[in-house]
Amino acid sequence: MYFIKGGGNCRVKVRDHMGREKLQQTKLGDGDHFGEVALIYDCARSATVISDDYNTFARLEKQRFRQVIAEYPEWETHLKENAIKSYRDQRIQFILRMFRRVEYLANFDDAVLFDLMFKLEP
Repeated sequence: MYFIKGGGNCRVKVRDHMGREKLQQTKLGDGDHFGEVALIYDCARSATVISDDYNTFARLEKQRFRQVIAEYPEWETHLKENAIKSYRDQRIQFILRMFRRVEYLANFDDAVLFDLMFKLEP
């Protein structure tokens, strides 16, 4: 997980379901973060962030993240809730729609479906 401090904006490149990268219009700047989905769910990252200008980044490694959430579990809960609300990857949204078509899964919370989705292997 990375945190952005100061400097210019960053653009986000996202891979589509075929593995091709396309530029997404999301702009990141001072105080934003990225890479949390890969860190939280221990899955492959789905985006590349490109800096348009000088920026300073802070990196939180997986081991240190686990130490922090062991002490502050509410932080992981907050990150998951934020990821669910803001994650707009078309592939992920498609999988969520497919999960909802399964009668047994239709009424599960998004948080449960996200946990399930990132544990699946192709």
